[in-house]
Amino acid sequence: WSEGVFPVRVPAKSIIHLSVDQAIKVSELIGSFSFLKLNEDYTSARWTAHIRSSPRRWKSENGEAVWNKIELRSKGELKSNGSTKIEKIDNERKYKNFKNKNIVQKINRKTKHVDKNFSSKAITKILSSSKVTGSAVNFPILKTCRPTEVCLKTCYFSVGLNTSQNALNHQLNNYYNCIENPEKFADHVIREYDNNALSFLRWNGGGDLFLEAVNAIEFIRVKRPDIILWIVSRRPEIASQIKYHKNHFIHLSIDRSTIDKIPDFKKLFTHENVFFSYQVHPDETLSFNTLKKVQLVFMHDYKEIPSKYHNSKNLFCPLNGSKSINDVCSTCRRCFDGSLQIQ
Repeated sequence: WSEGVFPVRVPAKSIIHLSVDQAIKVSELIGSFSFLKLNEDYTSARWTAHIRSSPRRWKSENGEAVWNKIELRSKGELKSNGSTKIEKIDNERKYKNFKNKNIVQKINRKTKHVDKNFSSKAITKILSSSKVTGSAVNFPILKTCRPTEVCLKTCYFSVGLNTSQNALNHQLNNYYNCIENPEKFADHVIREYDNNALSFLRWNGGGDLFLEAVNAIEFIRVKRPDIILWIVSRRPEIASQIKYHKNHFIHLSIDRSTIDKIPDFKKLFTHENVFFSYQVHPDETLSFNTLKKVQLVFMHDYKEIPSKYHNSKNLFCPLNGSKSINDVCSTCRRCFDGSLQIQ
């Protein structure tokens, strides 16, 4: 753990060992646990707090319920179906209907309203989670972004759960705490990175860079050089101020309004741990000339790759056309393993 050796340690030995396919499923213990009396308790996942959080004392009957099941299974008196499959909600992806409107304007108006009544709070939880990109540090669009004309109509972060009042409060809290004390903010990021056992972290799942965020990233570079940061930005003039580090990968997002500026953007950087991705506008016909200028391409809303580019699939993010977008980034990892660099 980032703050030291975990304080609760108990000597243990194995008395009965079951193979994974013989393991006792929690669903088999419904009605046996004081915290899992009904099917509704299981479905709501309230019981997970008793399993996943820091060690806590269970009531004797809860421990005995587990032991009895294990003992019966080991004697062959309790059958297992041998399946380790976990039933999941249908993850078939659903396309968004952006309707070609200024969607950023709407979230900015809402953020202003939340900000007007916002009082900076102590740092609690910083990281947010996304089924696509994993854990991320998010900041408010209103305070940090300079949207292009493509952003205004296609920004994925301007729709859905990211726009709830709780999410906006979280983003504003991150922003103000980072502004007030970048090093303290970074220290909390490090702690959450460790406690969540992450292997990478996206900086700017939403929002963009500002000078204090650069200072926080520098603190992480010095204190924890092992941490892998995937830093996404549309502000190369600020991103270029981030010092080179082998585990920090700068991802500059480009679209049709900024692609001609790439040569100028490249001149800002003194290292190659940076790459350009291209966001296709919904009304745009992608050209081969565009592909030559960038290292990665995102179709609008991750739509299918046009058939004429199938021989250039390596230039497209695997999210494009994927039936499920869950955990694609943690599987691919090209954005933060050094595979993509400016030429």
